[in-house]
Amino acid sequence: FVMILCFEPMTQQEAYEMVFEAFEMSDKYHVPVMMRMVTRLAHSRAVVHPKAEDKMLSENALEKANRQDWMLLPALARRNYQNMLDKQKDLTAWSCATQWNPLVLNEKRKDLAIITSGLGKNYYNENLDDYAKAGELPSTLHIGSLPLPVDSINKLAEIAETILVIEEGMPFIEKTLAGILPQKTKVIGKLTGHLPRTGELNPDSVRKALGLE
Repeated sequence: FVMILCFEPMTQQEAYEMVFEAFEMSDKYHVPVMMRMVTRLAHSRAVVHPKAEDKMLSENALEKANRQDWMLLPALARRNYQNMLDKQKDLTAWSCATQWNPLVLNEKRKDLAIITSGLGKNYYNENLDDYAKAGELPSTLHIGSLPLPVDSINKLAEIAETILVIEEGMPFIEKTLAGILPQKTKVIGKLTGHLPRTGELNPDSVRKALGLE
């Protein structure tokens, strides 16, 4: 709704690394950035390898900021909204190129493609060995950051007739694809009953959606 950048990690290491890039992107494009955490990741622990050199925000960074850019009084809101609209092209281009949104295409599999986000990628990976035994693996796009990488999504639609969306929480990506993809592309996931709408996802529910049971 607010068209800001959003990062959604799938591991503790990614959560650590994404924070640094979130600060860099916020400073570069002068926008707030959101980190989306789900319960299972927030309530777990793992070894995290820190960076050798961490960049810190300079002490006078906030003093240099134009405070009117962060205020939504009527006289400023329209200007600031237009500024945000003007940034969308650059933010979307970044989203298609960033390491957090990797795209893997397989033109041999035309019936299905997979879009994952956050922990959904972990559950998909846990079933990967059995899925590979069942036949050719589909094209995949993992979305670890928003805005949506529209060009990458369209590339999936050019290859596959159906796209399965594996995402935790509300089916945001699944809903949004209806306004992006051509009508001939079928989107399945939580809204179609292939994945449960209630509770958290897990490897078993994803396994069922992949047709392995």
